[in-house]
Amino acid sequence: MKKYYLLFISLFLLVSCNNEQTLTYKETPTPKQEIVASKNAESDENKISANVTTITSSWTPADTALKILMDWNERYVKWKKLVNLEYNASPKVRESLTKWQTPYAIVLTCSDSRLPPELIFDQWLGQIFVIRVAWNIVSPHELGTIEYGIEHLWAKLIMVLWHEKCGAVKATYWAVMSWSTVEWNLWSLVTDITPAVKNVLAKTKATTDAEKIEECVVENIHLVGNSLEEKSPVIKEFVEKEGVKIVRAKYTLADWKVTLLDSPEAKETPKE
Repeated sequence: MKKYYLLFISLFLLVSCNNEQTLTYKETPTPKQEIVASKNAESDENKISANVTTITSSWTPADTALKILMDWNERYVKWKKLVNLEYNASPKVRESLTKWQTPYAIVLTCSDSRLPPELIFDQWLGQIFVIRVAWNIVSPHELGTIEYGIEHLWAKLIMVLWHEKCGAVKATYWAVMSWSTVEWNLWSLVTDITPAVKNVLAKTKATTDAEKIEECVVENIHLVGNSLEEKSPVIKEFVEKEGVKIVRAKYTLADWKVTLLDSPEAKETPKE
């Protein structure tokens, strides 16, 4: 009888493990692998869902979260096709997300229509907690949203993502250079970007306006990233004690590539 009992327990555990739908990052193939399957065949769709990178979202370490984002962007740039978003927006997935969300990363980015994080990183529903605001301005609303993401949704990674050729930075640059003003509520946005422009103008060695403007873009990313901890004791505490990490990155419109600002590639100033 004891043998049958142990056999029953073993079979139960085996079935439970096989039914587990959420895989850890290390248990799945790298996004660099090409996935070939028919969109029309349900069996092929199931194969794709089983082979793409998925993770246990809650409490995913910041470094792991960053690697997942960057790997999937690399795959998106290379293969120019989506996998996660396309094959994991099924009714079954959407139904599971009606109960709760556990995004593993927070992305603070611009409202620019050419900069959708879910597509850039090929992330499916419920994976990233996105905050989009014109020119990446950080007000109490944005800070409160980030605090909610790390306190209540347990995300460990905060990415501040900007893009090249930002019209807002360009407008602010020329407003500062010409001592002109903008009307109504736009002025509040220009005011927040002006420190980055003035910092660059005080130290830049660039010779063209285009180069200076791109330096302003990078400078503003750094200032916004720094301001998160300066303006929010909650974010500061979670960075110091709870493993939250803030990274800064830049998106290139022409090739869809995301580059971390600490990497050598990010130090190259685009020419126009």
